[in-house]
Amino acid sequence: MGQKEADIATAPTSETPWGDLFSQGGDMGRLMAAFPWDSSPLGPVSGWPSPLRTVVGMLLRSKAQIVLFWGPHLVALYNDAYAPTIGGKHPRALGRPARENWGELWDTLGPMLGQVRLTARAFGADNYPFQINRHGFLEQVYFDISYDPVPGADGEVAGVFCTVTETTARVFAERRLAALRELSIALSTTLARSDGPLSLGEALPKAALAAIAGHLAQDVSRAAIYRHGSHGKPVLVATTDPAPRTRPQATGTTEGSPFAEILERVRREGRPVLWEGGGDGGPQRLLGVPLTAEQGPMGVLVVSVCPLVAADAEYRKVIDLAAGQISSALTTAAILERERERADDLTRVAADNARLYREAQREIADRQAIEAQFLHLTDTLEKMVEERTGERDRLWRVSGELMAVGTADSHIKAVNPAWETLLGHDERLLVGAPMSLLVHPDDREPSTAALRAMEPQGPPLRFENRLRDSDGTYHWIAWTIVAHGALFYMVGRDVTEEKQARDALAEAHRQLIAQTAERERAEEALRQAQKMEVIGQLTGGVAHDFNNLLTIILGNLETLIRHIDGASPPDPARVRTLVERATLGAERAAALTQRLLAFSRRQPLDPRPLDLNRLTLGLIDLLHRTIGEKIALDTRLSMVPVGVLADANQLESVVLNLALNARDAMPTGGRLILETTADLVIEAPTAEKRPAKGNPAGAPPGTYAALRVTDTGKGMEAGVLARVFDPFFTTKDVGQGTGLGLSQAYGFIKQSGGHIGIESEPGQGTTVTILLPRLEGALPLPEESDRDETPAALGGLEITPPPGDPSILLLVVEDDPSVRAHSTASLRELGYQVIEAGNGAEALGHLAAHPDVALMFTDIGLPGGMDGRQLAELARRNRPDLAVVLTTGYARDALNGNVPLAPRMALLTKPFSFTALALKVHEVLPPRPAPQSSAPQGPVTVLLVEDDPLVSLAAADLLLSLGCAVDQAYSVADALAQASAATPDVAVIDIGLPDGRGDDLAQTLRQRLPGLPIVIASGYDRSEIDARFGDDPRLRFLGKPYLDSQLEAALTGALGHPLERSTAPRA
Repeated sequence: MGQKEADIATAPTSETPWGDLFSQGGDMGRLMAAFPWDSSPLGPVSGWPSPLRTVVGMLLRSKAQIVLFWGPHLVALYNDAYAPTIGGKHPRALGRPARENWGELWDTLGPMLGQVRLTARAFGADNYPFQINRHGFLEQVYFDISYDPVPGADGEVAGVFCTVTETTARVFAERRLAALRELSIALSTTLARSDGPLSLGEALPKAALAAIAGHLAQDVSRAAIYRHGSHGKPVLVATTDPAPRTRPQATGTTEGSPFAEILERVRREGRPVLWEGGGDGGPQRLLGVPLTAEQGPMGVLVVSVCPLVAADAEYRKVIDLAAGQISSALTTAAILERERERADDLTRVAADNARLYREAQREIADRQAIEAQFLHLTDTLEKMVEERTGERDRLWRVSGELMAVGTADSHIKAVNPAWETLLGHDERLLVGAPMSLLVHPDDREPSTAALRAMEPQGPPLRFENRLRDSDGTYHWIAWTIVAHGALFYMVGRDVTEEKQARDALAEAHRQLIAQTAERERAEEALRQAQKMEVIGQLTGGVAHDFNNLLTIILGNLETLIRHIDGASPPDPARVRTLVERATLGAERAAALTQRLLAFSRRQPLDPRPLDLNRLTLGLIDLLHRTIGEKIALDTRLSMVPVGVLADANQLESVVLNLALNARDAMPTGGRLILETTADLVIEAPTAEKRPAKGNPAGAPPGTYAALRVTDTGKGMEAGVLARVFDPFFTTKDVGQGTGLGLSQAYGFIKQSGGHIGIESEPGQGTTVTILLPRLEGALPLPEESDRDETPAALGGLEITPPPGDPSILLLVVEDDPSVRAHSTASLRELGYQVIEAGNGAEALGHLAAHPDVALMFTDIGLPGGMDGRQLAELARRNRPDLAVVLTTGYARDALNGNVPLAPRMALLTKPFSFTALALKVHEVLPPRPAPQSSAPQGPVTVLLVEDDPLVSLAAADLLLSLGCAVDQAYSVADALAQASAATPDVAVIDIGLPDGRGDDLAQTLRQRLPGLPIVIASGYDRSEIDARFGDDPRLRFLGKPYLDSQLEAALTGALGHPLERSTAPRA
């Protein structure tokens, strides 16, 4: 207890009848009992209103951090738990107006308290920032806050009850941990992208300080990196100072300056040094931390501590960790430089190596090209719409929600029977009456104002108010209202019970916050430990296997060089043998890469509808040859088709891998069982019932298609079972397995949206369960050509690459000189004209100088701060017609997840073959203009896509009156199905559809039917459509509402000829 508290506690007091009010309040209770309330705006305790006494008693007994601001002066009263959060403001803040002691943050706190008092509504926030002076200086703090109104005796808000929890330490820890993670990513990215020498004076220090400035801005005002120069003199390498030449005081090292003092002490003592003193802008604190590399101390990281944070042990630890990351990156840079010097000897054979690698990957490249050709063949299932206008009428009558039509002056024009069911009001009495008669008095003005602000044809209005039923009870109703002309169309749902439930849950939620925070901290620590263990195991395995494969490739190539140099002439058979061995090593490296991509769930997939029964039967012959005669093969297939959406080739590979593992587990023979289930139901576990057997994958509740592979082999112990999915983990002898088979299976199943798990016991065999989302609807019928269309079957076909046009100019953008030279030579061999660029800036210069460039072929990973995707977007702002082919050595997820590419853009995955390059360039180049076709004979067939039945009927009548034949569709799926069944002459598409957007449907139809005329109808602005489709001559925009003459003009413009009138149009 401080001196001020002691003075209050020992002040003379008279016996008071309210002693029990403060008796259980601890130190604050004793302070309040002895406080001279006569001098406070609250006056004597005897005159306190009953609500004030009740709330004061509650907060004094509470263990939470609580402060109460009472009356017009917002007089502060608080408990023992709250006192430490205001530091030196205690105890003088007790009994005094809040503004006297919270002045430095009153611009923030005052309006918040005033809003709660004015609106009588609570205010809450997590990690809310304040700047408070509680220890003699202004500091940044964070709190979880809940400000609740407290009614007085007259029912008006008399006070604000504030429950707070200080979260400053947690916010700082999370922010600094994220900053260290971003620093690590920045350093790693800089190391990975650099293709030249790395040193303190180049990329790494700049990247490190950029990350510090970007992610530690609330902790570090500025930062600089120095290296130890000759004779111990420090040399500035990088700084966050925007103009170090004009501001030498920021990072200057003149004798006697703070920076010079810190740098000398750190160099001499070899440990972090904190300097505190005055500067031009007031007090400042500087922290210097040593940087070390392989050869020892090499420099110093100096940061200026932000005024609002304390330079405590946690702060110093963060800066020390940042310095450690920078030191580690510098050490790695030195190692990489030595490795680059060793790699110079291999440059002479780089071109031949690339050619051999491309030939080894031809089958994979052909597979990707063929998959791309068949992507557009995927059809969506047909969705049937059976009822139209009649459904609306039935919905009006049987709906349990309130429906009404109101006029602009808020009078009721029509209501549905639910008004009498829910509220007891007779429909005949409501029609014509003002809606405000039923609205709670407190809700009338907000409701009227909301309706008044609505605009015809504008977005729906959603709000809640209270309506009185026939018994006088008020019900909370959640309204959705749209305006059309002078009428309002309203749908209301009774949410009274939901609001009561939310209020009850709010208190329980607050009680769980503390427990949840502690559990999350423990879980995060466990996840971090597990992640680091997996990363260590993965990197070790990758390095081991790739070093083995590189030994095969490099050894044979070196032998080949020696043979060519020493033999005169070289032996062709010997040369071919060495090349084939190196090629085999490259193929095994490519296979390992694909397995790693599968494990990381980044491999490109071609999911298609398939039947697990059919897939299993197709593998039987291969499995018989694989497992041998000692093992019996038993199939237990579902009686009905087991439909899933998956990549058939990858799934076959998983089943074959599991069969091989089962064979190895049964060296003396046994039984292998393949079992399929069409609708395996996984139920949620309860306290009375354990999780159902057959769900070792831990799948959430639901219905799945299942495939089980069971063997009668030796089984696995618990320790082995726990690690079977870890990459490079294997129990086989050296050379008998890579340890990637099951991890590849795990990654593929997860990437396909499924789950996989294993059950096994020693001596009891093993069961692998694969659960995949069940595919609803009919599966496509098998065709004899199905197997011939797989990439594996097409691997031996010779595809003639389409020739290039010598009049077409292409631009190749690639930072790797060898790859750029190869791409350029291949395109010129095809017959195109080609110019080259090594980065984005150079490419933009070429485009500006050569407006006749028809296509840009660019790598995604480019230096200079602009990647290939950004280059393409920038180039097409000025050249919307420019065709673009992007290329990358990574999977399709390198292009922003599943975001589709724009028109006339395509992706070509590295490594690519000569044929794949030719096909991709030919695919995206604009076709030669076709001669204008004459108008078709007979009526024009229109595919009308509109989800609103009334609008669809009206539009169909207009089209019939214009002599057109009309096919009506009500969704994206319905439209695609009809277009596939019969090609229309023109499509009229609404923007808003129930299962997608109309402009996306137009894009899909344009890809499937390139010459199809399209009219897009919408009540919204046309700018988005113009930006997306540009000057497409076969597309027209039609604004809603429209007349028959406007519809005819849009159709004529899209078709390119007048409509053919028909006396008997088809409906």
